[in-house]
Amino acid sequence: MKNSRRVRYIILVFWLLQSSLILFSQNNNIDSLKNQLNTEYSNEKASLLSEIADAYIHISPNISQKYINEAISEANKNNNIELLPEIYRIFGIIKYFSNELDSSLFYYQKSKTIALELNDELAIASANVNIGGIFFETNEFQKALSSFFIALEIFNQKGVKENEAITYNNIGLIYRQLNKPDSALFYFNNSLQLKKDLKNDLGQAYTLINMAIVEYKSKKDNAKANRYFDTALDILLVNRDSISISVLYNEFGNFCFYKNDISQAKKSYLESLKYSQKVQSYKNQKSSFQMLYKIALIEKEESNALIFYKKYIDCKDTIENNKIIKNLNELKLKYETEKNEQRISFLYEEQELKNEQIRLQQKVIAIFIFFIVITLIFLFVIFMQNKKMKLANKDLTIRNLEVVKSEKQLIEAKGELETIVENLESDKKHHFKKQYKLSIEEKQEQELLMKILDSFEKDNVFLDENLSVDELAKKIDTNKTYISHIINKNFKMNFSSFVNQYRVKRARILLSSKSYKNYTIETISQESGFKSITVFNKAFKKFTGLTPSNFIKNLPNS
Repeated sequence: MKNSRRVRYIILVFWLLQSSLILFSQNNNIDSLKNQLNTEYSNEKASLLSEIADAYIHISPNISQKYINEAISEANKNNNIELLPEIYRIFGIIKYFSNELDSSLFYYQKSKTIALELNDELAIASANVNIGGIFFETNEFQKALSSFFIALEIFNQKGVKENEAITYNNIGLIYRQLNKPDSALFYFNNSLQLKKDLKNDLGQAYTLINMAIVEYKSKKDNAKANRYFDTALDILLVNRDSISISVLYNEFGNFCFYKNDISQAKKSYLESLKYSQKVQSYKNQKSSFQMLYKIALIEKEESNALIFYKKYIDCKDTIENNKIIKNLNELKLKYETEKNEQRISFLYEEQELKNEQIRLQQKVIAIFIFFIVITLIFLFVIFMQNKKMKLANKDLTIRNLEVVKSEKQLIEAKGELETIVENLESDKKHHFKKQYKLSIEEKQEQELLMKILDSFEKDNVFLDENLSVDELAKKIDTNKTYISHIINKNFKMNFSSFVNQYRVKRARILLSSKSYKNYTIETISQESGFKSITVFNKAFKKFTGLTPSNFIKNLPNS
């Protein structure tokens, strides 16, 4: 128990250090871009704004979207149309990381449309790669293939070998999903040849692993699969990439297990553990321990099976803990970044007020100088014209009137300055009070947000088909108005949609599980917390883009 706590403590420290380093490096990069933004000419600003938006994507999509909107406005204002394809492509990426796939696809297609109008072939190819990725994720494989093929042709013509190799590999993965082994191997092989030309050793190794999987699972050619695994291993041992070696031994273990070579499978999983434990890759360890547990059951070694199962559970728990810590760090990172943005905005406004004050002071000084100059001239004229008193009287009168006028202006300017300074000081104090209050409210909101997330993530309150905002308010000791406000602010949806989103996530897991294969859709909806099949179908379509029946039809091996 003590060791387990120690491990979790070490993991927590590691994640906190990692998040701090990420925040430091990202903020440095963003600060550098902002400094450039203040010194660049207007026709360069759109490009810099899009780079800043790109840098903010993983920190805060909301801030990122603010900068990308400014980039679009700046590009249109200065007629920088050639920048719009890349700007809209970044907009699509922002929406993708916000889990808004429909919006993401919309902006990728907008990027492609503008690139077509500009005849910018590389921008067309880049947009098609992103579009293909969305279709691949939603299991629309034919549409994905169509997009990837367009990109592939352009990369081939332009000689962009690195992108060409990646696209070949993506096409191979789709054909593997479609159970077309010959086509999959053809594109994997093309990707492999390009990666050899580029001396991309790790890329070669992963493509060889993909080819090996196709050979033994679909082509039933164990000899070829074995050769591909051996070649990949030779490459990885030279590069000493522990994570990749661990992945390879895991896949090779699956291959041996598939052909009932239990002894060799066991050796491979143990080898995988040796490398994955070096780099604390709990995902690979989890897979290895799970398969070693199955092997121990087959060999009827109950004591070993129990040991492997416990280690499998430990890895699984560690992965879950890491996810929680990562989510907390991401929330912290987002909070710190948004707080810094507010601080910068406040400093900018404060600087503008100071600049205005300086301008007023300059006006007062100018009036003083004018008054002094006039006075000196006046005295000089009196001195020079002393003997001509009669003729000088008229000029003297005129100049005295000018002095009086200047003095009135001076008095008026002084009064105006004092009033403005008092107003500025009052506004500044009021602003500070507002900022202090806001920071307290933000802290309370963060605490309530964590309570809401805990009740959904840990307590699974959404499984209660009668769950209401009043019920949740009682559970976490708050009121429904606060809950609705927090959910709307952080997730841009109402309470009902928020609950249904969790239920749909649960339903999606059950529908894709072999254990629930023979269950009816209505039963699955009840198991996920839905009271009505109609509500279930509507919510499922909203959050996944598919009906439950279409989702089942598109499952692999369904």
